[in-house]
Amino acid sequence: MYRGWSVEPLAFTLKDKPIATQEKSPLCSTLPSELRQIIYEYALSDCTRSPTKSGNPYRRHDSQTKTKKRRPSSDIAINLLRSCRAVYLESYQLPLLLNPFIIYNLEATDPVTSPSLFRLAPWQFGLVQHLDISLQQFTLETDELGAYLDFWRLKERHRGAVVAPRFYKSAKSVTEHALASFNFGILQHRLPYDDGVKVTLPCKGYRFPEIKPVKPRATTARAMRARPITGLTLRLSPTDWWTWGSDPKGDARLGLHPGFNTGGVENRELPIYMYSELQVWRTFSKSGGRAETLRYKEGWGATIAKFPDLKVFELVLQTFEDKKEQLDVVAACAQTWNFQLTDQPYHLVWSETEVQSYEGEEGAFGVFSNRSRSYGCQAGKRPLFEVRVVRFKRVRLEK
Repeated sequence: MYRGWSVEPLAFTLKDKPIATQEKSPLCSTLPSELRQIIYEYALSDCTRSPTKSGNPYRRHDSQTKTKKRRPSSDIAINLLRSCRAVYLESYQLPLLLNPFIIYNLEATDPVTSPSLFRLAPWQFGLVQHLDISLQQFTLETDELGAYLDFWRLKERHRGAVVAPRFYKSAKSVTEHALASFNFGILQHRLPYDDGVKVTLPCKGYRFPEIKPVKPRATTARAMRARPITGLTLRLSPTDWWTWGSDPKGDARLGLHPGFNTGGVENRELPIYMYSELQVWRTFSKSGGRAETLRYKEGWGATIAKFPDLKVFELVLQTFEDKKEQLDVVAACAQTWNFQLTDQPYHLVWSETEVQSYEGEEGAFGVFSNRSRSYGCQAGKRPLFEVRVVRFKRVRLEK
């Protein structure tokens, strides 16, 4: 057991035991495995935990209110896994493989996540493939995002690794092969290998698990292969921008660029730089040319480039309705962004921008004012918000 949870998934034990043929079940006896997989994916995909057309309660500046914050509920049909052994063995990995690991508030001392990081068993941690992170623009433009992503061990997952438990209070790895990552050890392991590879668990005199130890230690357990991180979603809520509280008609406008480091609210030349880059891109497009692929050496663009296996990158950008025009400019400039992945023959290019809007809850942001503006204060009125979902896809570099 590991902090009350099994080190191994039940499937590792069940797969070697006989399974009832379920001859009377159309699902198991009639449908081919491909159709069963489609059914499983539909039932075990989540549609409610991270909607783009709603506010994130953990991003609100409502300290003056007594509103109790609750994580959005999930509509994953977990009971499907309890239906029978055959169904469980075919689908037990899907809830984590299909759905993102959501961080609702990265800046918090103990970030609120779904599922809860502290309730994940080691084998479940290894199945995470997509991260969905809500953060402030300040955090995005500094090293805080990169420091957090280091815990997910992107390179080790890319090269091949398994996840095994280690002592909870240990802060850093002292061995060459076991790397500290949250509450687990990630062990580099040569491919190919399957889920269930045996690792040696630590004893009292040894903190970290390892594969094929020099000296016998404690007991062994079968570990889950750590999947590469292939999806990333970053979210900026209406109050996460540097200039979220500025006058919509003033000079301090919304701005965002992958190569830009934080410079505070004052003296930000980012919007001007964005416009000039957009004009260059439009000139290339009209002439049938192709803009040069950029390698961001700093800024959050360099952080995105560290994902060797990233296939889908998504920006969910929200703002108040009266800054709709400013958000449209940011979304238009995003079409020029190009992320060349480090040491990979691929880059991420803009694929589409989805336009959305929604009506917030009355008093969602509490009764307060920021500079010359006031939000959520008018009785009987609901704030209106604009959303732009900007998506990038993985494309092989042209020679």
